[in-house]
Amino acid sequence: MKVRVAASAVLAAAVTLAASGCTLTAYQATLAHYEPSDGVSASVGSLDIRNILVVSADGSVGNLIMTVINTGTEDVALGVQPGAGGVTQTVRVPAGSTVSLGTGTADAATGSTVSPTSTTRPITTQGSASTTPSTTVATATGTPAATAPATTGPSPSSTSAGDSTPPAVPSPAGARKALPLSGFHTQPGDLVSLYFQYGTAEGVVTSVPVLDGRTGHYRAFVS
Repeated sequence: MKVRVAASAVLAAAVTLAASGCTLTAYQATLAHYEPSDGVSASVGSLDIRNILVVSADGSVGNLIMTVINTGTEDVALGVQPGAGGVTQTVRVPAGSTVSLGTGTADAATGSTVSPTSTTRPITTQGSASTTPSTTVATATGTPAATAPATTGPSPSSTSAGDSTPPAVPSPAGARKALPLSGFHTQPGDLVSLYFQYGTAEGVVTSVPVLDGRTGHYRAFVS
C-alpha cells in the first residue's frame, strides 16, 4: 500500500513538473523587442534617437524625420550620413534637451530660434481684475494732449467678414524642419543605411525605412 502511495506521489510530481516546464520553453511575445512606430531607434553616446525614417519620392533625395534626446551635459553636433557616399548633414542638439525633426518650421541644421528648454507661457486667471495700459496721443506741438485706453480686443481687420485666416501657432520647443538628405539610392519601401556619429563617440549604422509619402501625415515631407 505504501509503495502505491509513493508511486502515485512521484507520478503526480512528474506530471506537474512536465506541465509547468512548458511555460519555461514556450515563446513569449511580450518579451520580444519591437519598434512601436513607423521608424526605428538608435543610440550614440549620450544621444537617444527615436522614430528614424526617411520620406522620399524617387529614392535619391529625401527628408529625414526623427527625435533626438540629449541626456548628457554638453551640446552635441550630430552628423548624419546616408549610405557610403551620401552628403553628411549636422543636427545641433543642446544639452539636456529634445529635438524633433519634422514637427516645426525652424531650420533643422542650425537649430530652432525657440529655446529647447523654454516652457514659459503667459497665465490668464479668469475673473481676476486686470490693469488696462494707456496710450498717450501727441498734439502737433509734441505736447501730450490726451490719454486714451489701449485697445485690447482684436483689430477690425482680423474680424472682418470672410477672413478665415487662422492665428499663428508657435512650434513646440525643440521643433524643427525635417532634415534634407541626398546622395543615396534606395527606393521607397526599402531600407537605407544611415551613419550617426558625433565628437569622439563611436558611430553606429542603422537601417532606416524609406517611405514615399502615401500615408497622409508624411505627404508633406515628400521631396
